[in-house]
Amino acid sequence: MTELVKDLEHLIWSYLTIPILLFVSLIFTFYLRAVQFKFKTMLQCLTKKTADKGVSSFQSFTMALAAKVGVGSLAGVAIGIYIGGPGSIFWMWVSAFITAAASFVESTLAQIYKKRDGDIYIGGPAYYIEYGLHQKGFAIIYALIIILTYTFGFSAIQSNTIATSFMDVLSIPPLLTGVGLSLLTSMIIFGGASSIAKITSKIVPIMALSYIGIGLYVVFTNLSYVPVFFITIFKDAFQPSPLIGGTIMFTIITGVKRGVFSNEAGMGSGAHAAAVTNSKNPTEQGYIQALGVYITTIFICTITAFLIMVTDAVSIGNHHSNGIELTQYALTQLFGPVGGIILAIAIFFFAFSTILTGYFYGECNIKYLFNNENMLYIIRIIVLIVIIMASVGSASFIWSLVDIGVGLTATINVIALCYLVKEVKHCLNKKS
Repeated sequence: MTELVKDLEHLIWSYLTIPILLFVSLIFTFYLRAVQFKFKTMLQCLTKKTADKGVSSFQSFTMALAAKVGVGSLAGVAIGIYIGGPGSIFWMWVSAFITAAASFVESTLAQIYKKRDGDIYIGGPAYYIEYGLHQKGFAIIYALIIILTYTFGFSAIQSNTIATSFMDVLSIPPLLTGVGLSLLTSMIIFGGASSIAKITSKIVPIMALSYIGIGLYVVFTNLSYVPVFFITIFKDAFQPSPLIGGTIMFTIITGVKRGVFSNEAGMGSGAHAAAVTNSKNPTEQGYIQALGVYITTIFICTITAFLIMVTDAVSIGNHHSNGIELTQYALTQLFGPVGGIILAIAIFFFAFSTILTGYFYGECNIKYLFNNENMLYIIRIIVLIVIIMASVGSASFIWSLVDIGVGLTATINVIALCYLVKEVKHCLNKKS
């Protein structure tokens, strides 16, 4: 069963998701005049005040970043290097610069088709697929996959990673970690989007800056390895994986897949966070969410790659690894026993914030499908149960299932973006 799921995952990503996402993102880059490279505008939009009360632009930015900067930035990058070799990091970078255009488009559309939900707004791909494309069937399919992939799948992965780390470093039984994590999650998700936004706006900046700081410390204490790091990545980018074989295309696919998995550009997930604010111009959220793609992939993921490669952590990898063991090994080699504790703390904040945002993405789609408060309570309870069960489960099979879901959501979303990008172009022209 596991092999069948992995084969399906490979087919979806190799022949559907990656070709479509990269091709469409390149078209968007030219059509929108390289809008994803306007970094000055991105920073200006991030500091702007929103038009009314509710979730601010900065809060929606950190909410989306919370989902992006999860274990995909810690464990996913490690898996990418083990499977696809160091060259996969190059293709991760390339995919970020290209697919940031898709992130801009989806986030702008989320603003155009958002709906009022109490003191905040709500939106996402399901909303612009139905109200923009008038394709309710595809909107329902997308909403269901997001709920399964993000609300349940991502929560399971984050819970499993936290439990594994706490067991290895602190000798805390996985079940105990799962129960504690479930209780902590319940205290926040029952407060709704505003509560999640407030928590992530406090957690994300601290955890991101702390991790970047640790990474920069390692870089400056290993300056002699920096040239080797980049030379190895660029050299291996055009060679088959040196670890388990495969073609150059396999290396490219691995890098792009891990890049998309970490920054979520083109998947439509970040559009849920982009919709919650009331920006004066829809493109403002487009710029803000595109910035998040770079922070995640160019900074966070590259730091993890450096930690892995400077310590040769891939040497302890195996086909059953969930990736976090490699990162843990790297930090332990660099900082001694304290390194494991550092990673355990980082994993907790990275993964916990991802659980919160993943739940919120699911809530947006539950409201789209049912608009029933009782259904929300049911989903919340299921999420809490999933967190507990996943803490004592296997990560490999969950990773493959989530990868399939991610590939399908990205494919559906990108096709929708193609039909609606002209509205984004109109917003850009209007602003200028």
